[in-house]
Amino acid sequence: MNLFEGEIFTSLVKKEWEVWEIFQKSSRYSLEELKKLLNRECSKIFVIKKRENNKEIIIGYAVVWITCDEAEIHWIEIFQEYRGKGFGRKLLQDILEFLKENENIRKIFLEVDEENKKALSLYRSLGFTPLYVRQNYYGEGKRAIVMVY
Repeated sequence: MNLFEGEIFTSLVKKEWEVWEIFQKSSRYSLEELKKLLNRECSKIFVIKKRENNKEIIIGYAVVWITCDEAEIHWIEIFQEYRGKGFGRKLLQDILEFLKENENIRKIFLEVDEENKKALSLYRSLGFTPLYVRQNYYGEGKRAIVMVY
């Protein structure tokens, strides 16, 4: 299912080969963890792809957990060579649209390192607001801002 048609589009991961492609480009999850996430009813893996030379290339992904009428964007990553080009914004916009239209989600949460000014700016621009701070979330003295949409 494509959430957006065109040269850049977002889709839900349904097949294990897509999990393998994510695993090869990201160090966040092991292959086994990604396979488990793919098969869990409460989690969704979204990918953003780019069409190049008649091929679809995964350029980033996000893992979303859904519980009742709430969701948490647990991880979002645009691969290094594609950062700074608006793909993170596109991926997040498509995820927010999907969750509102298909999952009856009332609130969407995420955590962000308070030092990650680019991400904070992006999340605020999309309508996320700070809720509270988690002390030492990213290690000693490193705080996370929990945000809600």
